[in-house]
Amino acid sequence: MSISRIVSFVALALAVLACADPGPVDEAGATTDPGDGETGDGDGDSETGDGDGETGDGDGEGDGDGDGDGDAEPFCGDGVIDPLELCDDGNRVDGDGCQADCTLPSCTLDWYGVDPEVTISGSSFGGAPIAVREDGTFASAHEGNGDPGIDIRLRSWTPDGELSWELAHSFDAMRDRAYAMTADSAGDLYLAASINATTDSRANVVKLSGVDGSVIWQYVRDGMSGDGIDRAVRLQLDSDGRLIVAMEIADDESGSDVIVTAFDPSDGAELWTASWSGPPGTNGLSSDFVAGLVVEPGPADDVIYVAANRSAGPLWLEPVLLRFEPPATDPSLVVDLPPGDDPDYDTAEGLVLMGDGELVAALSLEAEEQFDVVLLGLSKSTGEVTWQRPAADYGLGVGDGEAHVAGLLTMPDGGLALTGWGNGITQAYLQGYLLILDADLEVRCLGLLDNTVQEQLNGGPLLLDAAASGANRIYAAGLTFSGQYRTMVSAWNLP
Repeated sequence: MSISRIVSFVALALAVLACADPGPVDEAGATTDPGDGETGDGDGDSETGDGDGETGDGDGEGDGDGDGDGDAEPFCGDGVIDPLELCDDGNRVDGDGCQADCTLPSCTLDWYGVDPEVTISGSSFGGAPIAVREDGTFASAHEGNGDPGIDIRLRSWTPDGELSWELAHSFDAMRDRAYAMTADSAGDLYLAASINATTDSRANVVKLSGVDGSVIWQYVRDGMSGDGIDRAVRLQLDSDGRLIVAMEIADDESGSDVIVTAFDPSDGAELWTASWSGPPGTNGLSSDFVAGLVVEPGPADDVIYVAANRSAGPLWLEPVLLRFEPPATDPSLVVDLPPGDDPDYDTAEGLVLMGDGELVAALSLEAEEQFDVVLLGLSKSTGEVTWQRPAADYGLGVGDGEAHVAGLLTMPDGGLALTGWGNGITQAYLQGYLLILDADLEVRCLGLLDNTVQEQLNGGPLLLDAAASGANRIYAAGLTFSGQYRTMVSAWNLP
């Protein structure tokens, strides 16, 4: 996550906290049925100001919006997606995704559980990866306050939300952070993480027993610069069962490089390594960061795509698409992804391979001092953008609202799912979201963690991070914030 996004999130979280009403926190492993998981009503009677403005008279033009500036309030049916509306086709035609009251079909929240322990100290948004096993159980990982430092806390769940086991790993006395996790056919887990995550960190790749979370093997890599930020960020098993890991390693004082390594999953032995270092930015540094990883089966060997962000200046990044083709150790493709209105703060946030073989990237673009999500279709041969679609088409980041994407994954039926958070979706404060699209990138459902659920989860904003799909269900993990962070795990039924 870029520094600017962290600052933006903290400011929003503190604003919400000022008016939050803390409620009870669930016990570890406990589940709560929040009802039917309906989103906010998002219709034309939503207030946007504190005055006496009235909605329009049917032609989409209003007399005022209650804040004295003369702008029209949301008006369902005028053909314009206004703030706090999810959609608006102008004709109120059911069957095209937009409902008659300008809402979208709702994803149903089946259950959720909140870890009563404080998950992280400070204000940075740590990872909360999830991995689903073939037997339907799944595991989650997050930071947990330990003694003396911050540990990685593993938890294993049944599909119905029963906590099977939990185990905390302290890989060092400082701070350990999890970034990604996957499971193999035997149910064992692979974790991409870092040790001493905020100081002199080291990349950490660990194989864990699916039975109890114990360590089977561990690989640690420290950059040759000796004092830098080194971490394992993304991982995936390839078609031959090898573990492919994308890391950020500082091998010189100029900054970190993108390192892609294949491991033997049985013992953690290195089989192949490739690397890329972007050109120095205006600050003279060359710090490159991993945002997404895709492994595509090939006729001779698998092809590996990485979405990365290269350092372009003191506090900003620029997105890049990389392609690696083993046994070559240098990328065969390096393409800058298109910038938004303000390219200084654009970042890649995720990369997936769709069922039809097309690459799709999620970007966070800054425009007019707010962040919006954009989906891009990318050619695998050239990296060229084949199509571009803003998340505002799905009700995210409309008007003065803002949207962030944290997780991106493909669905078994060829669709796509996004997790993240935003403000101004159907409420004026932060909401976590789960957006599920079909193979044509049309809305299947939008799940929002609304005010009712937030009050039950200790009153704070909810951020959905990583997600993974199981049988007829998506599991998503995130954070709830009310004075301190706690991790929540949620299960959503597929429509």
